[in-house]
Amino acid sequence: MFGLMLAALVAAFVAMKGNDGPNTFKKSTNFLYRWYLIVAVVLTVVLGFMTLMGSAVFGLVAGGLFGGMVGTATGATLVFIIFLVVALGSVFQIVGAKLLHDSLVINQDGSRAWNSLKLGMGIAFLVIGLFILPLKN
Repeated sequence: MFGLMLAALVAAFVAMKGNDGPNTFKKSTNFLYRWYLIVAVVLTVVLGFMTLMGSAVFGLVAGGLFGGMVGTATGATLVFIIFLVVALGSVFQIVGAKLLHDSLVINQDGSRAWNSLKLGMGIAFLVIGLFILPLKN
């Protein structure tokens, strides 16, 4: 959601600079795509570190050889499930932003054409991604 607000601010700034609507749309959706991509990479690194630390902490808390193995497996599994949910939401957001960006085609002569299938799929993917991860970005 934060990424959409930033993209709206980028669109407002680009429009104030005098660009027309289609160029504003292209620049704001390109920003949204790059934002979601950067946030997904950062979250992957953080959650990867949390997976390692979660398995180590559960293993230490459980104690003993068998308890350590069960605790390590439990900790890694719990954090890995969270990792999969975040990854799925990030994929939907990244693909949705890219489809939105590619839905408007500006030809060499300046003519514009909308690909309504890409536009609809981009909106749907973005909404699904935001429902999966409403507070991430």
